[in-house]
Amino acid sequence: MKYFSLFILIMFLSSVAINAQDTIRIMTYNLLNYSYYPSYCNESINDIDEKNNYINTIIDYTLPDIVGFVEVYNSEAVKYSLLGVMNSNGRDFYKPTSFNTPNPLSGIVYYNKNKFEEVASIDVNVDGLRNLKIYSLKLKETTPEIHVHIVLGHLATSQSGEQDRALQIAALYDKLEQYGNNDNYIIMGDLNVYHEDEAMFDDILRHSNQELRFYDPVEMMDNEGEMVDLGSYENRFYHTQSTSAYDNPNHNECFATGGLDDRFDMILVDDDIISGEGKILYIENSYTTTGQDGYHNNTYLTNGANNSAPPTVIEALQKNSDHLPVYADFIFGEPAGISSFSSNNLKVSCNSPATDNLDLSIKLSSPDEVEICIFNVLGNQLLKTSRLITRRENLQIPISTFPNGIYIVSVKTSSEIRTLRFVKE
Repeated sequence: MKYFSLFILIMFLSSVAINAQDTIRIMTYNLLNYSYYPSYCNESINDIDEKNNYINTIIDYTLPDIVGFVEVYNSEAVKYSLLGVMNSNGRDFYKPTSFNTPNPLSGIVYYNKNKFEEVASIDVNVDGLRNLKIYSLKLKETTPEIHVHIVLGHLATSQSGEQDRALQIAALYDKLEQYGNNDNYIIMGDLNVYHEDEAMFDDILRHSNQELRFYDPVEMMDNEGEMVDLGSYENRFYHTQSTSAYDNPNHNECFATGGLDDRFDMILVDDDIISGEGKILYIENSYTTTGQDGYHNNTYLTNGANNSAPPTVIEALQKNSDHLPVYADFIFGEPAGISSFSSNNLKVSCNSPATDNLDLSIKLSSPDEVEICIFNVLGNQLLKTSRLITRRENLQIPISTFPNGIYIVSVKTSSEIRTLRFVKE
């Protein structure tokens, strides 16, 4: 008991330092033929001045620090025209990157230059298909340096494009494997994935090299631990396409007309961001499909009431594009409010300080029976529970009856045991 108490004291003394941190919002949005006019979507029905007003309204509302747009016409003039839209209404801090592909319809990132600087970009070339690009951004004035690597892509369209999407992702993994580890990587854009069991999507989520796996922050699982279909009703709060439908009286001919029933636009993050190990931590429940209230499944965005955003924002989302923007928030810097541990097999994090509940996140490389215990600083066991965890689980453990103070939570699998400190207040 004496040694356990000493261990707790050492953990406490080594974790009292508080480091600077910032909350960063990262967003992706398909702008639908921005300044590009195919025959079915000419300038008169996809007016650039109207689109600029809508984008201005949406950026005013969301205020991302990093945003990746797709379906932007590849032109330097268009890049700086869109920059003028971003830097309006009192905003003057956005800066553009290069385009992610030489195709006429390309993707581009705008970032807050007061917070970030671009340090590198790497092309992911795919013969005959749209390229992807990896943008490396560094958070300014941090020691040690904190980098985030944004993979922006617009994958091949339609269900028949499954093979082409697989080629695009294979090219990405060829590039990632050159580096061996995807610390603080984010894949985002219009992925055009229709079903959870599509081969390329399965490869992203369950790659044979665990260090190259990505995680869906809002992955929906059924009672058997299987992933729920992306286009299902259970996923309705995250459907991004289409904002229009056949019965929309104000239908724009540029738009797809299937109604909101597909989750094409996504933000996927690596394990370091889930655990916070790389000093970037995803904030639980921050993943948001802007304008999606869950009541417009298989219909258009403005069919009836939609109170998920101000009316001007809902109108802008309805009229600007047939896609909805997606954003998520992250803590950059040492997350003083999070205790975490990460190994190849087990990743654990919890909130600190905690109040009524301890939010415990556990991620495993393979299913295992997990034992969870909570101890006070004297080494007395206050709670013990066990459960089978198949891959990832977020648990809420009631601690409202615990006195305020310092506690240790231990997580034990068949091969490892890890402990984290947290404060109850």
